[in-house]
Amino acid sequence: MRTKGWRRSCFSSQPSSRSNSSCMAIIKFGTDGWRARIAEDFTFANVEVVTQALIDYLKTQNTSGKMSVVIGYDRRFASDLFAQRAAEVFAGNGVAVDLLNGDVPTPLVSFEVKRRGLDGGVMITASHNPPDFNGFKFKAPYGGSATPAITNQIEKLVGATKPLRLPLDEAKKQGIANVITPPDDYRRHIENFVGINDLKKADATIIADPMHGTGGRWIETMLAGGQI
Repeated sequence: MRTKGWRRSCFSSQPSSRSNSSCMAIIKFGTDGWRARIAEDFTFANVEVVTQALIDYLKTQNTSGKMSVVIGYDRRFASDLFAQRAAEVFAGNGVAVDLLNGDVPTPLVSFEVKRRGLDGGVMITASHNPPDFNGFKFKAPYGGSATPAITNQIEKLVGATKPLRLPLDEAKKQGIANVITPPDDYRRHIENFVGINDLKKADATIIADPMHGTGGRWIETMLAGGQI
């Protein structure tokens, strides 16, 4: 994967709301985010650092003091835990965060950002990379992938601020964080877009290989109940 630069993260998390410092691995940025091998460079400490850098960037775009984001994740190892850690850093900075309670396709996060007018979204996924990788993607307010101009700005902020973290249970009590079921709006949008009712009437057999991805259950449930 081609990278656009690197910064060394120098903070790690402790159970408290403010992280203590300790130098970690090099963080490299690529297409609309950062990907690395799990437990080698893609660690909880580095997820915190990248999340904090994203928040510092968002503060330059929204000076109102009120920001909101949504976080999703795929089916890779510990994606749900990495997503929770990112949510805790958003909450620690006072950013309202909705954490999805199950794995979802990446476009659902993009769709929700645009539909709800959020400041952005995070998707924990490494896309097409090998199974020992994971990644952190930022979806901009327009719903699409962050541009190189945006990720360059975020990259410059990596390691500039110690990550602030608020445990999820406490964040939920304070009303800063919510764990939510993925809304049906994206599913309905796709069903209308492809004409799902007509498709389900087709006299055909389909073989789909989701390759362990989140799309597997979606294909099965969307096409269920028809002739196909």
